[in-house]
Amino acid sequence: MREAKLSWQLSSIENTEFAPLLEICTMFEVVAHLDITDEGIKQLVHLQLAPGKQVLDLNTIPFIQIEGALPPYELPAIGSEGYAVIWNHHLLTSTIRNFGDIAVVPPYRFDSAGLSFSVRGMPKGISDFVKIVKILFPPDVVKVVELEKEVSGLQKVLTEKQQMILSEAVKHGYYARPREIGLGELAEKISIPRSSLSDLLSRLESNLATWAFEQLE
Repeated sequence: MREAKLSWQLSSIENTEFAPLLEICTMFEVVAHLDITDEGIKQLVHLQLAPGKQVLDLNTIPFIQIEGALPPYELPAIGSEGYAVIWNHHLLTSTIRNFGDIAVVPPYRFDSAGLSFSVRGMPKGISDFVKIVKILFPPDVVKVVELEKEVSGLQKVLTEKQQMILSEAVKHGYYARPREIGLGELAEKISIPRSSLSDLLSRLESNLATWAFEQLE
């Protein structure tokens, strides 16, 4: 497993399509990815609105579309801090979606210090992604590190059987968008009854969701 940390100073992006974002928000932090589709990435964002600005002003930015509040909370008031659910259609998000073996690691933010985020995945995927980003949107700093192979929090959450099931499901495209294999076909490939596989996937997905939420606290 490899991690690439990419960052841009404010001076490097103040004349790009990101610049208007800081006219509306003094801080824009992506807390979580809620969905990934061909149209973009659905994100939960933490915002600090600039004085006199409101959340819907973000709809003036071509690559952002406001979906609404995160129930049961309301959208932040004018010039205040809060959370919102958005769709991000930026070219960088499109690039990331084309790589099935890498993932951006939330949270990451854009503010007066600039923009930075980390991507984790298989070595080839990380290498290819960095090469493309250097062409499309050259970062000021790229730091690539090898992650130590050790028992992670995720491995502690899943049993060995659940890890195996998850590995097979990902390998065969069960979690791809669009899905490349159905539940029944996946069950046949790994020789597990369909009903048992459905229960196993439900349990491991519940464990993963709980674990992911705990990382945000």
